[in-house]
Amino acid sequence: MAGSPACVAPVPISNLTITAYNSENIITWDNPSSNYTQIIVLAKTADCSFTTNPTGPEAINATVGTGVVIFNNNPAVDMSSTSVTVGGSTTVTYMASTQRLVHSGLTDGTLYCYKVYARNGDLLDDNGGAGRPSVTATGTNGVAPSAVWSFNLISSAGSTLVQPSLDPGAFIYTSYGSGTLTSMGATNGLLTWRATPASGAIQDQSAVVWMSGSSTCGLAGATNCIFATSQDGYVYARNAATGVAAWSYRHAAGDMLQGAPSVQIKDYSNSGYTPTVDRLFAATRNATTSANKVYALNPTAAPPTLVWLFTGGGVNPAMDMVSAPPVLDYTNNRIYVTSNSNGGTQRSLWVFDTVAGTLLSTGATYGGTGIGDIQVAPALNITGSVVYVGTAAGAGSTIKAYSTGTGAFLWSFSTGSPVVSGLWVEWRAGLANNLFFTTANGKVWRIKDNGTSATDLWGAGAPTLTSASFPVVVPSAGKVYVGGCSGASCSSGSQAKLYQLAVSTGTKEQCRILGSNITPGDPALDTVLEQLLVGGSDGKIHTYAAPAGLLGGDPSCTP
Repeated sequence: MAGSPACVAPVPISNLTITAYNSENIITWDNPSSNYTQIIVLAKTADCSFTTNPTGPEAINATVGTGVVIFNNNPAVDMSSTSVTVGGSTTVTYMASTQRLVHSGLTDGTLYCYKVYARNGDLLDDNGGAGRPSVTATGTNGVAPSAVWSFNLISSAGSTLVQPSLDPGAFIYTSYGSGTLTSMGATNGLLTWRATPASGAIQDQSAVVWMSGSSTCGLAGATNCIFATSQDGYVYARNAATGVAAWSYRHAAGDMLQGAPSVQIKDYSNSGYTPTVDRLFAATRNATTSANKVYALNPTAAPPTLVWLFTGGGVNPAMDMVSAPPVLDYTNNRIYVTSNSNGGTQRSLWVFDTVAGTLLSTGATYGGTGIGDIQVAPALNITGSVVYVGTAAGAGSTIKAYSTGTGAFLWSFSTGSPVVSGLWVEWRAGLANNLFFTTANGKVWRIKDNGTSATDLWGAGAPTLTSASFPVVVPSAGKVYVGGCSGASCSSGSQAKLYQLAVSTGTKEQCRILGSNITPGDPALDTVLEQLLVGGSDGKIHTYAAPAGLLGGDPSCTP
């Protein structure tokens, strides 16, 4: 800014994002804290091969290598609508109060790329252009079946494959492989906050929780909190509204966490839950076949307090690594945890009392040591009377069902390939006790729990997709939504797509193209806005209108 030392190169801008709409992109970033006089934005179409960096103030609409200057302003000052030529005649407007650069008049379906520089006198930011992150977006046509909006965080944030967490109709929370968390408006896809608390990857969905009563997650005013786990071994708590950190907790150095945390909310619990506050549960994925841990925290304290701890080995049964989140059973005040089995020799379905941490799965109950590896979360039926697990045992993989009351075995169903998605257990619209899931061979399944056996309801009609994601079921519309790739892999020109399946037959009906040479993430449904959301390995989040749960047709996408 004015008065900045003329010989000091500024630090780069941060938190670069882009949100694409109907013929319009909105680019946002955070300015350096000091030592800059100008922000310069280059734009181009087709790709991000910017060949030259700015060398001076640069005029609007000037060509700099392969890019065109669309902004060259003091970011504290508005810029009225200005014509620029980027793949055709377009306009840009900058609003200093919101720090948003609006690029309008774009050609739908065209890729636009942007690179943002901080400048102080004749000096560019200390990235010098080398490795400076950029963002891209492809415009939508603003009508069904196109995306309502698409959000792209800087490429360095990594992939976002896990299912977005939702505050339906209000906010969307996403996790990235770089250890980054973001919050964006559900209606417009604009970034509300971004934080990178973790030094390890965040590989699972975050838990977004309205704390009980007037409780907070240890931060004044933080009654709505987001909890995330990271491979650095920490659980992180933040104010979901602002992103401000509340606390972080690691039980021991060397711990690793992969599955999301689970939180039992006092306000929703029955009289059997005697603690006066909410509880958070996490389980480790440490490189040991015997000494992994499950623990409970009081998340309302800062720092949180350890309530109970189970460690495998010694006087306890050996516990292999845990890859999935604990699943809460509010009816019985329990959590169910799944793990590997040390080659089929140890227990892999664990049941704990949430109040005292007592291990309830003992002896031969809940499969004993005979289930094998389980790498996805368990699931409960609507009454909490049955727990289901999906195993990862190659051609011997199965779905198994156990009574939650006694731990007795109920039935086993062969899948012939490891279960790789979570289990969606349906209870509505005539689909009670139907299970939807995907396996490593790409098959999407619908089976029915008959009480003592299970029936394959799609049979030969079940679709097979490369890298099939977690399925989302919308019974009122009679549809299932699942991500997958069109080729033999998700590379070499293959298209990643969001598919609409008929719930009755499994037939692929419609699809949306998410991108090429990327892996699709797990979709989610915002039931308030009636929108489907899905991420991918390219770090983008796409949102599609799905009125009454229907995605609609897109002639450019072949199911």
